[in-house]
This record gives sequence, structure tokens and C-alpha cells, in this order.
Amino acid sequence: MEETLFMIKPDAVSAKKAGLILAEVERAGFEIVDMRLVRLTDGDARRFYAVHEGKPFLGELVSFMSSGPAIPCRLRRQGAVSALRDLIGATDPKEAKAGTIRAKFAESKGRNAVHRVRLAGERPGRDCFLLWSAVRKRLGYFSPWTSISTNSRKARPGSTSKRPRPRSGSLRRT
Repeated sequence: MEETLFMIKPDAVSAKKAGLILAEVERAGFEIVDMRLVRLTDGDARRFYAVHEGKPFLGELVSFMSSGPAIPCRLRRQGAVSALRDLIGATDPKEAKAGTIRAKFAESKGRNAVHRVRLAGERPGRDCFLLWSAVRKRLGYFSPWTSISTNSRKARPGSTSKRPRPRSGSLRRT
């Protein structure tokens, strides 16, 4: 099994297309391992898209990605990276094959509804780790490499913690 990052961008979230997009992902056989609704800061978006540093569109991309809520998801299935590439389609929805997510839901090349890890050879975990690190920093507790217990523990008397700390351990990657 392979894991990869998938993110519904602010344009699709604000257009209320997130549920339709997630349904497409699940129909394609992906397991949604985890997901969050987040609003990235300019700094988070700039770090996440650092691969585009120096390119003329980076400022516009950072501004767009921090303009509203996004939904990053960890997905799992056999051949996840290539299957997700096929499901999403070309960056420009005008060039995307009919039936792909971008052909159905993207507004333009710049507002193309979703993000995916680009190539199978690019270590999908790295992209995933960068975004989830940004999510962890913003939310203060979550990391994809940490398992979180759904059992909340009560704060001890005299504790200054406002919320229970999650139990953590390492995830087994299969």
C-alpha cells in the first residue's frame, strides 16, 4: 500500500465542491486515512510550495492557498501516486481528460480545485510531511506520524493545559 497527499484547495472548498470531490476519491478506491480543514498562513503555503521558489507565479499561488480554508488529506491505496494523478487530471482543466476531478470541478489553471504529489519518484511522503507539519504547527497537536487516541484524558488538578494532550506513538506504514 502506498500513501500520498491530496488537498482540496480554497477555491473548491468555498464553492462547496469538497464533498463531491471526496466522493470521487473514494469511488476510485482510495482510503482517506486522515483529513483536516485548515487555513494555511502565507508562511505555511510558501514552505509547502518551496519547490517553486523563484518562479513568477509563486506569490500568487501563496496568496491563493492562504486565502481560505483547504482540506489536506492523506490517502492510501495500491499505486496511490499514479492512480491519483490519473484521477485528478492535467493542471489546466481545459487539457484534463473528461471525467477527471479537474475537468469536472476546476475553474482555471490557477484555481484548479486540488493538489497532488507530482511524480511517483518524488517521495510522496516528503510533500505529505511538509503540509502535515504546517497543519501540526497551526493546530498545535497533529502530525501524520503520530497516532492520536480518541479517548480524551481529563486535565490533572492544577494543570494549566486547556485541552487534553493526545497520546502518541509511531504509525506503522504499510
